[in-house]
Amino acid sequence: MILRVERNDNCINLEPTELQEVSLPVQLSRIRVRWKSMPDGTDSLAEEFIWADVWGWSSQEGGSRSSAYAQRVIDPEGDEGIIIYGGDWGVKILVKNEEIGRNVLWVGIDVAGDNLPSDILEGLGLKRP
Repeated sequence: MILRVERNDNCINLEPTELQEVSLPVQLSRIRVRWKSMPDGTDSLAEEFIWADVWGWSSQEGGSRSSAYAQRVIDPEGDEGIIIYGGDWGVKILVKNEEIGRNVLWVGIDVAGDNLPSDILEGLGLKRP
């Protein structure tokens, strides 16, 4: 698979990247992310893990929702992981009412069980630890 994302208002570009496919893609709508924030009245960062909505972002109509997918792949350096990708303009995640754009998301195999729903893990041939 060759993955490419055009530079746009949602995210920076992703140069064409060749990935070796390990599984078929599985459509998904939620992912667990690490979220850092500075609570009011403090001067230190707090970290928490939050389930967030995720969707693809397409150039159609100047920017519109599309499906997002998870797929097990091996990157050019030989590392296996799960790439989360969407439309030609990347993906969006919604964390605590904040919409964030990215070209793709990467989930390491070692933390996939903590960050993907069980049905997605199963579709990727993985099991929750």
